[in-house]
Amino acid sequence: MDIYRSAIDSVEQIIEARNRVQLSCEELGFDVTERLQVTTSMFELGKWVLEQGGGTLVASFRTEGDDLLIEMEGLVPKKLEADKIRSLLDGTGPATSSLKGIPAVRRLMDRVDVNVLESGETRIVASKSRAGTSKKLAKNLVGFLQEKFRSLSKPSVYEDLRAQNAIIAQSLAMVEEKAQELERKNAELHEVRQDLETSNRDLHERTAELQEALLNLGDRTAELTAQNRRFSSVLKHISEGILVTDSVGMVMEVNDAFLRMFGLDRESTLRMGSADLCRVLGQYTSQDSAAWKSAWTKLSREPDAAWTAELTVGDRIVTCRSLPIAGAEAGPSLGRVWFF
Repeated sequence: MDIYRSAIDSVEQIIEARNRVQLSCEELGFDVTERLQVTTSMFELGKWVLEQGGGTLVASFRTEGDDLLIEMEGLVPKKLEADKIRSLLDGTGPATSSLKGIPAVRRLMDRVDVNVLESGETRIVASKSRAGTSKKLAKNLVGFLQEKFRSLSKPSVYEDLRAQNAIIAQSLAMVEEKAQELERKNAELHEVRQDLETSNRDLHERTAELQEALLNLGDRTAELTAQNRRFSSVLKHISEGILVTDSVGMVMEVNDAFLRMFGLDRESTLRMGSADLCRVLGQYTSQDSAAWKSAWTKLSREPDAAWTAELTVGDRIVTCRSLPIAGAEAGPSLGRVWFF
């Protein structure tokens, strides 16, 4: 059923069409936001028709299943090209915006279609539906509105003021809705700020813990450095020969007394493994290198065992003692220290 149908050649006719649509939406039960969307779209569609040099503006409603649809149609005696239609819908043409004209209608309504008819006319149809409205109610409203608009050639001053007041109320409702949304956003920002403050506190605590750990590490490093200096001093000045091997028999440290005792140099000794030591030390005992290898194999199987042997170095007897180097917390042996 048509709510309004008229040729458009003045702004007053557009206002009349908008007021008719406003009253219809109110009677049909559209909420405040929907009424504002429909009336704004009707006004923008009418302006577009007028800007094209005039044409026809139609507003109607119909049922579609259980839904009630209100449709608006603008018809102008011009044939728009495809690229102009796209720019018209997208708001990409010159001096266009998504807040004005047909782009605004497309944003506010459920559906907008643009067609070029065989007659050379261009038609824009916009629609919005209200779900859940029964056909029976729609038919009753049809009869009611037909009788209502039959008696109205133009809306009265009272009706015009009523429509304007309704639009103002709708605008206020939208402003209130935006204010509520802004309040929700502020609450979310407040929560984010609190989370950031908590994270900053945690980060500060972790930084303090890390600084304390670094200080402890520095103290421990200084302590180990001092211990290494003392150990090096002991190795250098002790009269006994000292040899330190790791868990697989590689020489890790040796003092000058050991090097002098067996006529070795530090560089080559630090490259020795268990087989090299068996060969060198086997020269100073009645046992051959194979016997030393057998003894070394036994020590490998029993890393916590002590071992003693006698060597003849020149004209004197040298006692060789081998002791395990215990790991931390009763762990596996870290290697062996040899005293000569």
